[in-house]
Amino acid sequence: MNLQRAIRILRFCALSLVLLGLIVLIIFSFKILDNFGLSAISELNLSNDGLIGDYIGGVIGTIFSFTGTLLFAITLIYQSMELQNSNRNNRLQFTQQQFLTFINQRNIFIINIEYDTRDY
Repeated sequence: MNLQRAIRILRFCALSLVLLGLIVLIIFSFKILDNFGLSAISELNLSNDGLIGDYIGGVIGTIFSFTGTLLFAITLIYQSMELQNSNRNNRLQFTQQQFLTFINQRNIFIINIEYDTRDY
């Protein structure tokens, strides 16, 4: 099925992007600690801190947003598949119900038939 294959590819891409975002976040966190050191936490430099926040929000936020879009697409595909299955099951159930109604009407008709049992 091509649809199942597309879902697997989208899942793989979404998982890869999440891992990429986490790796970038971890690497960037270590770079910050190497450049500024732990003693720099007590010192507040708003211009540098703002640049760091902009970088993290720009790179990692974009990666996670695209991942969310991929996961949303996967959800829509699953919902359309479930809707098709539900419609198919409803049609089958309707056909079965019509058949059973026909059999029931036939049985009622047979029961109500009067036989002429007079001797000639």
